[in-house]
Amino acid sequence: MAGKKKVDRIIVGVKDLEKEFKISGKQIRRHLRKMEENQKPRGPEPYQWYSDDPKFQAIRKNFQDILKRKVKLHGK
Repeated sequence: MAGKKKVDRIIVGVKDLEKEFKISGKQIRRHLRKMEENQKPRGPEPYQWYSDDPKFQAIRKNFQDILKRKVKLHGK
């Protein structure tokens, strides 16, 4: 392994998206099931990505777009 350096990659999941976008995990998972970038089959495995993964970056962008479109029905 001469010349190879181990790179620590950060794993992110639904909890991280909850904190970033201030929406519930249930809503996040509902949207994730509809996104093409999500490759997780339906089942008990958690939604997890590496923070530098292009698919995760696309998912984050999708959530930003979703929140821009969100209409506040009771907002004053």
